[in-house]
Amino acid sequence: MRPVSRVSTNNKSSQRPVSAQVARRRDLRRQRRQTLLLQLWRFVALLLLSGGFSWILLRHGWTLRSPEAVILTGGAALETNQVIEAAKLRFPSPCWRSVQGSWNNSWSGSYRFTALTCSAECSPLASSSA
Repeated sequence: MRPVSRVSTNNKSSQRPVSAQVARRRDLRRQRRQTLLLQLWRFVALLLLSGGFSWILLRHGWTLRSPEAVILTGGAALETNQVIEAAKLRFPSPCWRSVQGSWNNSWSGSYRFTALTCSAECSPLASSSA
């Protein structure tokens, strides 16, 4: 913060004229600040974009959905189940699964229906009782 002066700065006669070199250096400093801010903004934007793309790729792109997605090449001594157990791989399971069934009505015959049931992994009661 600059100190407050009682002398009016509006008086042009009290100020010395600015030389061309001083004005040029002032402009160069201003340009350098603008360039630095622009480069900083570009760096932050690139960092956010690359972080977002990485998160999307790791979260949704490289997900093993089932044991069939594990492909073993090379040594025939290993089986897929052994690798899954040794690596402690977990596969996503749907919270809701459909169950096909039929309902018999004594008056008009049988009806086909699909029921949705909650799997035990997604149930809030399953985690509290363990």
